[in-house]
Amino acid sequence: MLISVVTPTLDRASVLPLMHANLLGQGVELEWIIVDDGSVDETSDLVSWLAWQSAFGVRYLRQPHEGRHVAINRGVDVARGELIALLDAGDLVTEGGLERLLGRWPGGTRYAGVLGACTPDATAKPFPVAEATWHELTYLHRWTTATWGPGGTSGLARTSGLARTSGLVRTSRLARTWGLVRTDLMRAHPYPRVRGHVPDSVVWRRITHPYLLADEPVLLPRPAEHTPFAELATGLARSHGLALTHDLRWLRRRPLWFLRSAVHLRRAVLHLGKESMPELPRTSRALVGLTRPVAWALYRRDRRR
Repeated sequence: MLISVVTPTLDRASVLPLMHANLLGQGVELEWIIVDDGSVDETSDLVSWLAWQSAFGVRYLRQPHEGRHVAINRGVDVARGELIALLDAGDLVTEGGLERLLGRWPGGTRYAGVLGACTPDATAKPFPVAEATWHELTYLHRWTTATWGPGGTSGLARTSGLARTSGLVRTSRLARTWGLVRTDLMRAHPYPRVRGHVPDSVVWRRITHPYLLADEPVLLPRPAEHTPFAELATGLARSHGLALTHDLRWLRRRPLWFLRSAVHLRRAVLHLGKESMPELPRTSRALVGLTRPVAWALYRRDRRR
């Protein structure tokens, strides 16, 4: 079965040869689709060289700088594989990671895909169940979306508590969830074509099929990249607004998660202007009002940086 590896990239030519070597050792039939989001470095020439010598197909698409989310959509649109693996520039899969995930895939249309989970030391973090939807992972089993930045490829990370220093959700047991997703579902639920950052959770929450969960280490750790909150405010307002509008049935399961969402929604709106505040249910409006002082303090700190 063919796997389509989709990599959006912007001025990251230096990491592509290592990614290519890493994919050569996966033991599966794959194609690598690199979508260049307007790079000004040597990405184009380097990809041509990699494609010339590669044992698998390497396809290069170029677009004006429109954002990671638009680049992913383009890659998914041309993918030939039944399953998609989204790899950000610089991500590396553990040796044989794709082969192990594919070995767990039963085919058919019951599941959205198969995911593995890794801690920062590239060891597997056991899942509490064998299968779950995105909402169950997020609210019932506490595998939540990253709150700041692209957050890697899948946007699923395990978290437990409010940060004291950065205004993010942090944990010493951070685990990252990543894997293979059906191509047809990703085409049916594309990233919205809007300006600014679009969190992965905006897409994953719309896919209602359950995922198979494999206790397999699938991604090698890499240093976290810090992006200022203000640069991500548009996407974070959208993501937290969706949670506070559509997911309140899970409030009793994860009250601190919703308080955090209220903080970051108000914080994002302070950066963007009042017109960016979505229409919220009464309960969510109360949460936003309750957390207003925390959001204001974080916004003031953002402005000082």
